[in-house]
Amino acid sequence: MLVTAMGQVILQLFIVHGGIAVDKNDNLFVADCYNRLIRKISALNFFVSSFTIPTLVGSDNFYSPYNITVDKVSDDVYVTDFNRHLMRMDATGQMSVIYSDEMPLTGIGIAPDRKNLFITNNVAGTIIKTDMNGTNAGVFTSGLITPRNIIFNSQGKMFVAACPNSIYEINSNGTATSVVNYPDFKGWEIAADTLGNFFLADHFDNCIKMIEQSGEVFTIAGSGDATDVDGNGLEASFNGPQGITIDSKGNLYVTTFNYDTYGGNKVRKITIR
Repeated sequence: MLVTAMGQVILQLFIVHGGIAVDKNDNLFVADCYNRLIRKISALNFFVSSFTIPTLVGSDNFYSPYNITVDKVSDDVYVTDFNRHLMRMDATGQMSVIYSDEMPLTGIGIAPDRKNLFITNNVAGTIIKTDMNGTNAGVFTSGLITPRNIIFNSQGKMFVAACPNSIYEINSNGTATSVVNYPDFKGWEIAADTLGNFFLADHFDNCIKMIEQSGEVFTIAGSGDATDVDGNGLEASFNGPQGITIDSKGNLYVTTFNYDTYGGNKVRKITIR
């Protein structure tokens, strides 16, 4: 398999904790933490629109945006703040805090039937289930180790990334099974393609890894050097990969930020062929 990290930097910004998600039209949404912005990147021409998050969203003191997902029917965007809050932004940019809990809230996912939201708490090791308005909340899954982002694959199965080591599959009654136990995974975010492969943004090894259905793990992009350099496969480099998502064409998008040097701050595109 040849993996090409495209020579095009889609966006450069001060990003930290940069969750990234894709909508039904392959537009990207990025949680720009330190700038308190939600960035929308057009799939057509990479034009960037920015939505400023006020200090007070309604009567709630929403903190810096952390993780993000998009309702692919309504175009509503849901964002956690690594604190107590979950915010919804509608297609017009109107924002409201719809759920609050004990900190830190991390991942956010939307059930394929669009009836429920699922929110991870990194310290409590739980997944909270609510309705789409953030009400009727209850613990859906417990006993997880540092759960972060939530994804649903093309078959509607829920998976949660846990740093370090694991990817959990969550079944319909909330039971968690560790389907990947990979001690060398040092990151917070995963994506999945339609073939059942997982892609890992390995923050501390500065690379992108792939886990095939067979369980085989290998690096598909990144030399391990802490710098953002475009190139083919292992000739490319990533400066602290953070968030990762996949579009309808199978392209990967990765945000980068290096906590030691404050470098990175980019959105990178990876084309697999």
